[in-house]
Amino acid sequence: MTQTGNRTTDIYTIANDDLAPLGDARAGVAAAGARARARIARNNQVFRPLAASERAAREALQAARRRSPAADPDVDRAVREAYASHYQLRDRGEQSLVSLDVAPVADAASDIGMWWWGESHWWWPGNLLGLSVFDQADGLHFRGQLNWDNGNLYFGSTGVTAIFGIGSDRLPRPGWYRSIPRVNLWGSVWGFTGVNGPFSFGDNWSKCWLHTNQKISVAGGPMINQAHWWDTMLFFESDGSHGARPLPGTFTLPEIFFEVRAGRPLVVEIEVKFDIQLEGSSAFRFGDYGGWTDAVFQSPQWSLFP
Repeated sequence: MTQTGNRTTDIYTIANDDLAPLGDARAGVAAAGARARARIARNNQVFRPLAASERAAREALQAARRRSPAADPDVDRAVREAYASHYQLRDRGEQSLVSLDVAPVADAASDIGMWWWGESHWWWPGNLLGLSVFDQADGLHFRGQLNWDNGNLYFGSTGVTAIFGIGSDRLPRPGWYRSIPRVNLWGSVWGFTGVNGPFSFGDNWSKCWLHTNQKISVAGGPMINQAHWWDTMLFFESDGSHGARPLPGTFTLPEIFFEVRAGRPLVVEIEVKFDIQLEGSSAFRFGDYGGWTDAVFQSPQWSLFP
């Protein structure tokens, strides 16, 4: 494998040394990788402070809260109703689990119907120190902690995009197939919010969402289909809140049902991303109450199913 890094944007790339099995999908995999790096760099822009008008609006809201003799239960209820989808834990995609008694299309000798890994790209926030991602023999490791003590809202992300291909010489016979990547994401995440004094400005937030995505395209051509799944891992927006949440372990990404046509090489991109929001006195880390513990991601090759 070959690996390169760009510390300016904190994007790292690792490529398979054996790209020959990609066949005529190889150029499409490289083009998808270039698009992924550009998208990651675009989304990893340097944090910009709040506009003066928005800061003034937040300070006015805090002043109104300080004048209130007691917390208004109707406000809390309204917030929870507005963010009901965030408070309710989403299912982990069990409906798309593959029955183990279904045989894959791939042939043991020629890997017909198997997605061949080409390259992966990962990133972490370049505008706030604390997190890192690095490749190890047992998978990709997410490590570290973000600490925030500011009335401005911080938003950042860390994740990985892995790109696979099937050349036209390894396509199964034409027909309709399902692509159902099975991945491993082990570990846990932890969040914390502090306690603001009576003259502080801004809320205390520690929030994290896990996003997964699968996108299939014709190599060098249009996108065929994509599927997305997400789960709320942490959602603390009250003073003095804290908690840990386990990551999903072994699970399947959202499946795509699509048509395979002869002579049309394919590229698939799978992505796992942590979106993180911090505000006020708050923190986020990979680990639990005991401290830092790496989250480990693995994305084995998989085969198409009829």
